[in-house]
Amino acid sequence: MPNEDHSERVTPDEAVRVALSWQQAGRLAEAALLYQRVLEVEPRHPGGLHFLGLLRHQLGAPDEGLAYVRQAVEVAPDYAEAQSNLGNMLFERNELTAAEAAYRRACALDPSLSDAVQNLGLLLERRGEQAEAEACFRSAIGQSPDDALAHSNLGHLLAEQGRYDEAQQLLERAIALSPTLAAAHRNLAEVYRARDRLPEATAAYRRAVELGADGYIGLATALRDQGLVDEAIAAYRKVLEIGGRDARVFHSLGSLLSAQGRKAEAAAVFEQWLAWHPEHPVARHMLEANRGDATLTTPLRAPDDYVEAIFDGFASKFDERLASLDYQAPQRVAEALLADLDDPEQPLHILDAGCGTGLCGPLLRPQATMLEGVDLSAAMLELAAQRDCYDRLVKAELTEMLEANPMRYDAIVSADTLVYFGDLERFMQACRNALREGGRLVVTLERAQEAPACGFQLNGHGRYSHSQTYLEQVVETAGLCLIEVQEVVLRLEMAKPVAGLLLVARASSDHASQCGED
Repeated sequence: MPNEDHSERVTPDEAVRVALSWQQAGRLAEAALLYQRVLEVEPRHPGGLHFLGLLRHQLGAPDEGLAYVRQAVEVAPDYAEAQSNLGNMLFERNELTAAEAAYRRACALDPSLSDAVQNLGLLLERRGEQAEAEACFRSAIGQSPDDALAHSNLGHLLAEQGRYDEAQQLLERAIALSPTLAAAHRNLAEVYRARDRLPEATAAYRRAVELGADGYIGLATALRDQGLVDEAIAAYRKVLEIGGRDARVFHSLGSLLSAQGRKAEAAAVFEQWLAWHPEHPVARHMLEANRGDATLTTPLRAPDDYVEAIFDGFASKFDERLASLDYQAPQRVAEALLADLDDPEQPLHILDAGCGTGLCGPLLRPQATMLEGVDLSAAMLELAAQRDCYDRLVKAELTEMLEANPMRYDAIVSADTLVYFGDLERFMQACRNALREGGRLVVTLERAQEAPACGFQLNGHGRYSHSQTYLEQVVETAGLCLIEVQEVVLRLEMAKPVAGLLLVARASSDHASQCGED
């Protein structure tokens, strides 16, 4: 088939092997043509579909590539390598549930398929399931003791847990096995940085940079964390310049540009991300937040898939990150709820609305006869459950849950969840529906620096801010009694205080007299 004179004597399997050798040698156009000819002869050839899918993805057509690989596993469900690469493509698009299913199928078909085992571990690590992730990496090392990447991945995981001695040994072993493995040098640099061994960290980062894009990502992140914004932007741009397509790079670069007020440049980065990953919910929302087109209508809230993607990916580092930002919202809402109670000993059925990892839980537990939490992110809820202070945790969209539970709660608290809502009318009405007579609503939001015409605005970082006038209006419209709105500092961001609003309201059928008393 690769030669017209021999087409009748070359089988499709042989032609695929030839095309694959060309693909590996960089003869991509020739390989693509040969794969296509194979599929003309045998449209359901699993290898032809699989490898053409990988090639189309490699050439910058990820949707087309995914479609071919999906066909390959539909034709041959027991094709372990195709299942593994399907997982890779889905993981890249942040479709974590589908990616996990593909990886688990690949591992079940071929437990020795190290790529599938390790990528499943990386996915589980992202979702905060560290024990199972560790088991995956140790399994890979057990099957192949000289697998440098498995040592590097396990070292990174242990470093995330603060197990620095074990992590350093594993990473040094990875480098000994494969001195040019950029990820191992980057991960070792992060261990050095965590231990304040900055000269060694810098040297390791620079070595990682010499070896490829992966090192630039680590260097850029380190520069960003030190507040060296211009240098970080240059490093992230370098990653894209040399072919890196990691979602973290697009997100971090665009966010840094947006934070500097360079929204047009940020939008260009998010457009590039969306071109590469057309269905990525974070790319879509961040582009919307940075368009700067006055003719476009501001979205009324962040999409559910955006919120879920952000927090599933952020779960394992959420508490540590917020602690470094002097995060105040959980303490603020808990203190405000207690201060508004007529009887400080009053037992309450409380809903932690947008509970995340459960930072509010221990603060609310002493006041609660029943404490429930609701969140869109499964990974965040798993961490909240580990605090062992909630009676019930539910994965659901917040407003829908409130609407489905009339007169259920004595108090609803929400720390920084409403920053993903623009229009608050439906939320406030749902709270009025879900609160018992006299029930309290205590929430924090980000304060708009200028009063937007509609009362809220979508900012370049992807979150909403609201005006105090707007809050007072939607509380009144919902039939809630406004107790107070006060200006607060929620946390630090880029070493600057984030201005917030703390709102306390009450549900009462005797609306006028209750509000008058307060």
